[in-house]
Amino acid sequence: MVREVGFSRKDTEPKKSIADSYLDEFRKKHNHELSPNTQPTPKAAKVKRNWVVIIFLLIWLTFWSIGILTVIGIVAGGNPEPFLLIWLTAAIFGWVVVVAILKRMLRGKPIDPRENR
Repeated sequence: MVREVGFSRKDTEPKKSIADSYLDEFRKKHNHELSPNTQPTPKAAKVKRNWVVIIFLLIWLTFWSIGILTVIGIVAGGNPEPFLLIWLTAAIFGWVVVVAILKRMLRGKPIDPRENR
C-alpha cells in the first residue's frame, strides 16, 4: 500500500499501529511529548532562610571558638584539670554540630510551591 502524502499537505490517513495509539493515549494523559526538548527548563528553586538564627549562630560560634582556643592554651600550658578536658571535648563536639547546622541553614530550605495551595 502506497501513501500519497505531499510535503505541503498533512497526513490524514489514520495510524495503523497499536503502539502509536498507546503513545497518543499516553501523551494525552500526561500532557507532554516524549521528546527531551519539550521538558521545561528547571528554574533555580527559591529557598527560605532564617537570618536571625544564622546571625546569632555566627556570633555564638565566634565567641565559642575564642573560648575553645583559650582552653586549648590552658591545656597546652600543662597539668590541666580534668573538668577542662571534659569541657573541651564537649565544646569541640558542639562546635562541629553548630557548623553543620549553620551550613545547612545557609543552603536554605527549598520552598515547595505545593504548600501554598
